[in-house]
Amino acid sequence: MKLVIEQIIDSEIIHHYDAGTKITSKCNRIKVEHCGNTNTVSLPLSFFKKVFNGFRIGRRFLRTDKSVFYPVSDNGQLEAIIGVYQKNIYRIDWPTMNFRTTGQFRQGRVPLHQSICRTEKGSFFLGEYSLNKKNLPVPVWKSEDKGNSWKIVFEFSRNQARHVHGCFWDPFEKKVWVCTGDLKGECHIICTDEDFKNIEWLSDGTQVWRACQLIFKKDYVFWGMDSPLTQSFVCRLDRKTRSLEKMFKLPGPVWYSKELEGNWMLFATAVEVGPFVEREYARIFATQDGLNWHEIYKAKKDRWPIVLFKAGVLAFATGKQNSSCFYFFAEALSGIEGKILQCRIQS
Repeated sequence: MKLVIEQIIDSEIIHHYDAGTKITSKCNRIKVEHCGNTNTVSLPLSFFKKVFNGFRIGRRFLRTDKSVFYPVSDNGQLEAIIGVYQKNIYRIDWPTMNFRTTGQFRQGRVPLHQSICRTEKGSFFLGEYSLNKKNLPVPVWKSEDKGNSWKIVFEFSRNQARHVHGCFWDPFEKKVWVCTGDLKGECHIICTDEDFKNIEWLSDGTQVWRACQLIFKKDYVFWGMDSPLTQSFVCRLDRKTRSLEKMFKLPGPVWYSKELEGNWMLFATAVEVGPFVEREYARIFATQDGLNWHEIYKAKKDRWPIVLFKAGVLAFATGKQNSSCFYFFAEALSGIEGKILQCRIQS
């Protein structure tokens, strides 16, 4: 079993892909393809950052390539995209690409990729991600009007969380799940109604609960531990008993994972700083049953130092995809750095 690269696209981030919509970006330029039409828009950027914008290494250093966007659509018809760039929350209308700022992070430039969720009622949720140098409470933002306005629906106290890793909609329990990190006492997973009135705290703050992504199945919830501080595993939570089980030992922390049609689950390990991190390769592991795991891809960390020029990361696009056609993008990895890859799994 292996991953086959079908196409390498010269653009930095793929945010979303499904049968009708593709959202990509290169620095502050956002590109949307929908039902045969393509439009782009450039979001505001300071003059100082524009000076370094022409060079990929400059964009890596200043993080001007980082943004997260998600479609607002109903019945396959795209209405807008919403997301965050340089701490501003934007709504970009389709097809005009007119944009406006509808909110602003208190700290941090952007949430983690794949971390914006939409519920069945149409509400959107996202959480703030930053180093939290000001030691402030960490907000979860909610929009009930398709991204036209946002409000803080919940805040983690500073002693509960440093930042939010992501908000995720569970189609089985009909709940919003939120993951936080990073250090002792800060790693939590909560399960809640959309108003955050009835919150179930599932975690004890230790590293085993340090997750960036969740994959929801009928009987279990899966995640890869995002811990450079201790041995990481793929974990699963039993829905009935709420008991946690370590399933598969990993060579490093998992930042991003992806569920594909046909029961496929993909987990990508990152190259970052820490005593329990393989420092040479980022890897993708695949499974169809949650029991048997296969390494299907690896990419070598490039020569640029992690602290200044990013960790070695593989991140997936949101949207319904299958093992014959799915997308991810790469950061700080030799040969594919700053590229988008269209792939398939060859059994």
